[in-house]
Amino acid sequence: MRKQLTICCAFALAACSSAPSESDIEELMQRTFASCQNVMLKDVKKTNGYEDDGHYTVEFSYSLKVKNPKQLRNKKEQLIKEIEQKNQASSSLSEISQIASDMEHELQKLEWAGYPKMIEFDRRYPHLSADEKANLLSAAQAEYARNPPAELLQKRQELKAKKDALEAQRTSFPRLEIVGNIGSVVENFYQAGCSQTARRFMRPLVSAPREAANAENDQTRWFDEYDIDMTAKIPMRKTKAGWRALSN
Repeated sequence: MRKQLTICCAFALAACSSAPSESDIEELMQRTFASCQNVMLKDVKKTNGYEDDGHYTVEFSYSLKVKNPKQLRNKKEQLIKEIEQKNQASSSLSEISQIASDMEHELQKLEWAGYPKMIEFDRRYPHLSADEKANLLSAAQAEYARNPPAELLQKRQELKAKKDALEAQRTSFPRLEIVGNIGSVVENFYQAGCSQTARRFMRPLVSAPREAANAENDQTRWFDEYDIDMTAKIPMRKTKAGWRALSN
């Protein structure tokens, strides 16, 4: 009989409690994260609570877990593949660009070597006036432009072919979905489907991969799985439907 009375008293005290219980907090948090597609809530524990200006503030700890770690592994594999593609394409672009640059310098030297110059006309026609030599020079330069040497024409064609190949390589550069956009990809993954309220509770989780990647200079660490112990506090108020968080 005493045991039964004790249980009834406990229930009575719980019903009349002026403070939200751990289960009240977990229920609230589960509702908050219900729409999240890729993360789930776990280990909600009330750590403290106090009355504050007409409401009750609860302090609690919690953690978030990726629902399907395979999704992270798949994205990590995609990132590694994209990095390899980018490095290969960049190496090829760099090689073609260097060849084209060397050819352009060679072409400039070749053009200048055969280009008619005044000093040659001064030696060849010392008896002519400056104006006469200038006219001859201008005519020779125009002829050189109209009918360049065969070697020069060939070099120009080779340079054009290299520049065309370089442009084609740039056009066919692999489409990269993650490289250059890792932070946004990770953030979108964790926050997919989550409400704005849920996103505020998961900021430490989103920050963890960034810190790990920067600390180790390893971009693949963005897609490691992280379980992080987090803490928060929420002002709550008792309603007919139970304890509810105050609107911000």
